[in-house]
Amino acid sequence: MANNETIFERVAIWLCSIRSDRYVHLLVSLLLTFIVGTGLMPISDMGRVACALLGALVTLCVDVAKEWHDSTRPGNCFDTTDLLADAIGCLLGFIVTAL
Repeated sequence: MANNETIFERVAIWLCSIRSDRYVHLLVSLLLTFIVGTGLMPISDMGRVACALLGALVTLCVDVAKEWHDSTRPGNCFDTTDLLADAIGCLLGFIVTAL
């Protein structure tokens, strides 16, 4: 367990070192789309493209929910540019997963 915490801490530190928040949104959405899409492949009868599309849609829903949650916190707002970066990440994740 300590090794996993170290890996997660290293990833968190690396993500926080990226200067623009938009790149983090794009990267996380790309990775989440890939993980969900490829995770669905062995457990569903859907094809590769359908799993990739569902992964992208699930990720986009999570992204919208995250932005909505941010808007309920004091000093934050629903940031459409973050959502655009999320959508681009989902698109790239879809392409990578569907190939």
